Amino acid sequence: VKLYSNVLAATKQISKGELIQESDVALMKQELNMQRNGYFTDSSLVVGHVAHQNIASGTVINPRLIEMPTIISRGQSVILFTKVHN
Repeated sequence: VKLYSNVLAATKQISKGELIQESDVALMKQELNMQRNGYFTDSSLVVGHVAHQNIASGTVINPRLIEMPTIISRGQSVILFTKVHN
């Protein structure tokens, strides 16, 4: 039995470390049985992440291919605000 659904795939080559934009992904009809590493159907779960490795155009986006962007780098100065409750 083959099951098909619309899943997010890359619309262009995405390089490792590149921030994923809305225009970089689109829904494409794919066979779900072939998606062993998972898949996304909502672009808001992918846009704003960075590519963990190079992603070829047409590749289904799965959790192993993306990661959260680095917000604070090692050695970077940060300011913390705290609030004390009595």
